[in-house]
Amino acid sequence: MYASSPSVGKLSAVARILARVSRAAVAARALANRAPAVRALAVGGMALAAACHDAPTAVDQGGHDVRLALATSVMANPGAVLVAEVFYTPTEGARRTLALDSAVITTGATDTPLSLTTDVAPCVAEATVSGTTCSVSVGLTLKRDGRVLDQSTQQFPIAADTRAISVPTVQLFEVATVSIDTAGTGALEPGDTKTLVAVAKDRSGVVVPGRSPAWSLVSGGVTISTAGALLAVTEGPAVVRVVLGGRTSPDVTLQIRTTSVASLDIAPVDTVINIGGTFSYRVTPRSSTGIALTGRTVALATSSAAIATIVGHVANGISAGTATITATSTQGRAGATVVKTTTLRVLATPVIRVDRNAVTFDLPPAGISGTTSVAVTTDTGRTLRGLVSSVTYAPNVTPWLTQSLLANVTPTTLSLRAAAGALDTGTYIADVNLASTSDAHVPTSVRVTMRVVRLVAAPRTVTFGPYPVNTTQFPPSSVVLRTSLAAVPLSGLTVRTEYIGTATGWLTPALQATTAAPTTSVLLTPNPTGVAVGTSQARVIVTSAAPVVSADTIVVSLVVSPTNLGRFSGLVVIASNQQPVAGATVIVRRSDNSIADQVTTAANGTWTSNAIAAGTYNVFVTAQGFQEYALYSQVLIGSTSIPIMPLANAQLVPFSSTSGTITGSVRDATTNNVINAAIVELRAGANNVSGTPIATTTTNSDGEYQFQLQLYGVYTVRATKTGYTSGSVTLSLVTANFRAPITFLSPGTSSIAWRFVLSWGAQPFDLDAHLTGPVASSTARFHVFWDAPGSATSSPFVLLDQDAQQGFGPETITLHQQIAGVYRYFVVNFSGTPELRTSSARVDVYQGNTLVQQFSLPQQAGSVWTVFEISGNVLTPINTINSTEPSLRAPANGFVRSNLRSDAAMQDLMSFAPWTWLKPLGAIKKE
Repeated sequence: MYASSPSVGKLSAVARILARVSRAAVAARALANRAPAVRALAVGGMALAAACHDAPTAVDQGGHDVRLALATSVMANPGAVLVAEVFYTPTEGARRTLALDSAVITTGATDTPLSLTTDVAPCVAEATVSGTTCSVSVGLTLKRDGRVLDQSTQQFPIAADTRAISVPTVQLFEVATVSIDTAGTGALEPGDTKTLVAVAKDRSGVVVPGRSPAWSLVSGGVTISTAGALLAVTEGPAVVRVVLGGRTSPDVTLQIRTTSVASLDIAPVDTVINIGGTFSYRVTPRSSTGIALTGRTVALATSSAAIATIVGHVANGISAGTATITATSTQGRAGATVVKTTTLRVLATPVIRVDRNAVTFDLPPAGISGTTSVAVTTDTGRTLRGLVSSVTYAPNVTPWLTQSLLANVTPTTLSLRAAAGALDTGTYIADVNLASTSDAHVPTSVRVTMRVVRLVAAPRTVTFGPYPVNTTQFPPSSVVLRTSLAAVPLSGLTVRTEYIGTATGWLTPALQATTAAPTTSVLLTPNPTGVAVGTSQARVIVTSAAPVVSADTIVVSLVVSPTNLGRFSGLVVIASNQQPVAGATVIVRRSDNSIADQVTTAANGTWTSNAIAAGTYNVFVTAQGFQEYALYSQVLIGSTSIPIMPLANAQLVPFSSTSGTITGSVRDATTNNVINAAIVELRAGANNVSGTPIATTTTNSDGEYQFQLQLYGVYTVRATKTGYTSGSVTLSLVTANFRAPITFLSPGTSSIAWRFVLSWGAQPFDLDAHLTGPVASSTARFHVFWDAPGSATSSPFVLLDQDAQQGFGPETITLHQQIAGVYRYFVVNFSGTPELRTSSARVDVYQGNTLVQQFSLPQQAGSVWTVFEISGNVLTPINTINSTEPSLRAPANGFVRSNLRSDAAMQDLMSFAPWTWLKPLGAIKKE
């Protein structure tokens, strides 16, 4: 009995249920003014004690009590709920409950005999009218958190004179874990069947009966019935799961692989050789789906060793005649034998022989080859007359081969010459067929290959700069050189530079190697010193001494600009534990993929680029043992002070074949309501919002989405829906089940000037967005934050749409009408702990319906993040963290400064004085 387990609640809970059921039935009769005379018969143990009224008729509506006694064994942990119901089902209509109650399973109870009394008069009366027998049912259901764990229903006939019913023992179990027995599934092939078995255990690890398992297919090329009958259909992984007793098993992955031989291909078919000649057969074992299998043993045999013998896969002609060659494999399904036959004819006639059966020409585009000669004889040395040659090309290929025979009797010479003409680079094949029009013979052919090859430089355009006047740092750029066909090596390379325009001497090309296979590179080093402001150009011409390879040209541009520069900075960490990575390579590339700068991370994982021109860049980070990290479309705003723009932490993920599941949600940035039916796209890399996605899905009614079986790495999730501006988040998948940051979408409307959406992680619980700005016709400045949410329809025409206090966000501020002056946006860590820099906070800036900028939190100490300022259409990043809030005062000069906050001039401008309303944590209470 399971009652011996100290952690299991027992039958006393059932007793309490059925006692209440009994009282409910008596109360119901009392309300119906029924006062039946009861006759009792006591029955001990599991027998039934019953008391019964006289049988009612269709007119007699008096009570008809039945007393039931039963024993129930419940195997469940405390907290489970046991529900008891006594009911019957009329001939027509839904079932009717006579009594219903429930109780929570507790510990320390003891089993006791159970009895209950219920009035079955309605059931008996209806059965009497319809001429049938009344049957009542006792249903017991075990539940936890609303899930059905186990249940049992027993039905008993009730006659007019029924006095006793014997109720069998009922056992109910709570299933704690469900697993799938995978024995015998390790060698499944397409077409195999297997009945899967679910194993249910209680919380003590004891196997319990599993009733009605419900099987389902998650993914893969199998079918599975709800009873667990599996049929393998196609190769590959298949994932299945089962639900039993309210519990879902972990997903189990089955590998469907083809391992047995289903058929054999033998080539060539119906071969002809001469006496004394040999021929090698190619035999390919194939699976039932046609896949070529390797590592299989196939034996060849001959039907007549007097005509031809077989050694391994080589046939030897012995005498004239025909033999059957049989290929046999014993590695078919379940050890079955697979056979394939072909015919071998051995002829006494001469075989045409050539001294080379393959010729290759390598040509540049439009090139013409020299003449190549092939000697033609016979295997016996006898003269063969009437010799002719012909050419066979692949379909739709322009003829490119010239061939001719010196004489039409053997021995002779075949002359071959190729011309590329207008054919594009690539490989072209022709067969020259040799035969006799008069003498018996075995024909032959010569395979001729023409490879049209050119030298390829990648990229073919390189841009240096913009460099400011008198810059002293100008990193080189590397261009890869190869031939258009990897099989053709590079040789005899040279480079020369031709300048276009008056600026000369500013470019130095250097070859890595003059001969290489398959690639080498040329390093281009600029020197803009003394070059005037503007764009200068040059051509780097790469040539090869090999006559079969054409030259290629690299167009190089040098841009010298006025001083409008900036720097990127960042931190490189391991995604799984946030530990810094030293010695990582950081490459900043322009939109044309040319390198703008390259640096290495310090011991603490930090890096700062050299000064580069303002613009939009992509940033790539590589480190040994990790996948390349790519961060796209980062805007650098420059000035004469060369400000630094902090980027989001580069999260490095090790190379791995492990997959995980990404789940997340999409919400309205102004209401925090879920958005259903939003289109959600998944792309590789950080801030990657364009191009073909890896996967696409839609949100459900709860605003939730999911991407399954994605390899560990860095991804961008982008969400769109009609009526909203698109939104995106970047995530690092390094766990089997990853919850992505919430994607907040801004409702699309042209009636707003700007919208700022702050989001962050689970902690700190409370980050607050603040916006200060000008007040119309006044020297005062407004301040919108959680204690002064503003107004959308009156001054300052700024509204705090959302104030989140439980993590994640959003904190959304909308600027409905903009007036002249400076608007300043910053974020305060209201919670105080943990530190602001641990929050993974991000601010999305919308101008009207357009997402114009995303700011990631810099890794600095402090509780206040001053993010940016806006004046007119100009947005100036500040993006620094400090311990005090910026001043409410506007800049004295009335225009936006682009200096960083660390500038002394900006410190004077911002007047870093704390506001008077700030108090120690806990002194202010949000309502």
